[in-house]
Amino acid sequence: MTFETYFHAAPANLDRMLAGVAVDGDEVTPPRRGRGRPKVRTDEEQRDIIVERAAEIYLRHGYIAMRMDDVSSACRVSKRTLYRLFPSKVHLFRAIIGLMNAQLFDFDDVEPGDTVERALISIFRVEVDEDTDLKRQNFLRQARQDAALSPEIGEALREDCIDRARRQLSDWFERWSAAGLLSATNPQAAAYMLMDMIFGASANEQRTGASGRAFTRTCIQYFVNGVR
Repeated sequence: MTFETYFHAAPANLDRMLAGVAVDGDEVTPPRRGRGRPKVRTDEEQRDIIVERAAEIYLRHGYIAMRMDDVSSACRVSKRTLYRLFPSKVHLFRAIIGLMNAQLFDFDDVEPGDTVERALISIFRVEVDEDTDLKRQNFLRQARQDAALSPEIGEALREDCIDRARRQLSDWFERWSAAGLLSATNPQAAAYMLMDMIFGASANEQRTGASGRAFTRTCIQYFVNGVR
């Protein structure tokens, strides 16, 4: 391009340069675009990530030593976002309980058509892998220790885990009794008995040296069949 040509084209070139377009001889090269903003997570997605990371921290350190600052750093979110989604550490702990409930119980797919024993084995998720079993036993042990130190933790554990599961189990006994698949004249008492068999013993460390899954299976067998 000659000086005269460039001079006459200068206004256009200037406009292009001001717009961020490189001028190279007679070629016009569009500016490189950045990678753009990172994908913004929804509150639900962000909440799930926070709860999973917080559960890991909780299982390592317990409730007292679990700091919201550590959770914020581990999740790479601001404390403002963290407290917007979880107004307090107790709210976050209750969410951790909800996550662990899914590993302890499964009432969703237990429909009439199977034996009572097999249905209860499914409800209490006996057939999980060893790592999952160890994780949930560690959670129950840690939660009981924390409940002894903090009334609000004890209340959260009772309401959101034990009492909730008892109600669901009682409802299940009532439905299956109405369908003629088992005999539970007092579904609520039956739910209390089975929950105490499975979880009351673990509080006294009677599972030491034995698989929690095997212990739960034995409790269910004794509950269904009795001791002959």
